Amino acid sequence: MTTHPIDDTDSSETTDRPEDFGLWAVDWVKRNHRRLWKFGLVGGVGVFVNWLFFEIGVAVALGLGPDPAHAVGVILGITFSIFTNFVLNDLWTWGDRSKHGGFRGWLARMGKYYIGASVAGGVQFVTFWPAKAWIWGPLDLHFPGATVLGISIPSGPLAPRLALLTGIALGMAINFLVGHLWAFRDPAEGEGGTS
Repeated sequence: MTTHPIDDTDSSETTDRPEDFGLWAVDWVKRNHRRLWKFGLVGGVGVFVNWLFFEIGVAVALGLGPDPAHAVGVILGITFSIFTNFVLNDLWTWGDRSKHGGFRGWLARMGKYYIGASVAGGVQFVTFWPAKAWIWGPLDLHFPGATVLGISIPSGPLAPRLALLTGIALGMAINFLVGHLWAFRDPAEGEGGTS
C-alpha cells in the first residue's frame, strides 16, 4: 500500500503577536487540510456509530425512565464510537505516520487515544444534560421515528438527539488534538518534535 505523507511540520518560530499567530494558524491548516478532512470523515462515521448505539442503549434501558436510559445511551454511544474512530484514525487519518511496536504499539496508541477520547467523551456526557434541558428541550421538536439497519427507533422528543450532537461537536476538537499531538505521534519525531 502506497501512502502519501501529509506535511504536518510546524515552524519552530513562535511569536507573541496575534497577527503572527493567525498567519501561523492559516499556514498550519493549509499544510494539514487533508488530515483535517480525513479526521472529519472519520468523525462522521463516529457520529453515526455514536448515535446508533445511543438509540440502542436508550431502547434497552427505557424501562428505567428517560434520564437513566439517556445516560446508558450516551455511555454506550461514546464507548463504541471511540473504538471505531481509533481504528479508522490509526489506519487512515494518521496512516502515513510511522508506527512501531507491532501489536504492543497498537495497544499503546489505543490506550493513549482512549485516555484523550475519554476526556472528550466526558465533555460530551456533561454537555448532554444542559443542552437537552436548556437549548433543545424548550424548542419542543419531535422525532418521527425510523428504522435504521433493522433497528426500530420510536418517535419521541428530538432534544436528546440534538443534545447528543452538541456534545459530539465539542468533543471532536479535543479528539483531533489528542490524536495529532499524542496518540498517533510519529515515533521518529522523538519527544522534542513539534508536529
